[in-house]
Amino acid sequence: MTEEPVNPERSEDPLREVRAALRERRRELGLSQQEGASRMGLKSRTNVAELEKSAHDVGTQRLARWVQAVGARLGLIVEDGKIAVDSLEDE
Repeated sequence: MTEEPVNPERSEDPLREVRAALRERRRELGLSQQEGASRMGLKSRTNVAELEKSAHDVGTQRLARWVQAVGARLGLIVEDGKIAVDSLEDE
């Protein structure tokens, strides 16, 4: 078994926990990445895949559409340059 190489950019991703929580929420709802993209007004599932995995900036408007697409309310905590999920609840 081989280990995935460590991506230093990813380990520094301040939204890592947020991405994981929203990906898990999408999966709990039984939504495909394509369905999530459609709910966000995006054309391609690859946009959602990038949001869920990438360390690139999401932007507040896209983050808001993402949270809305999974029917949730998201509370965040910012500490030491990282953004953590305080709460993720049904709308």
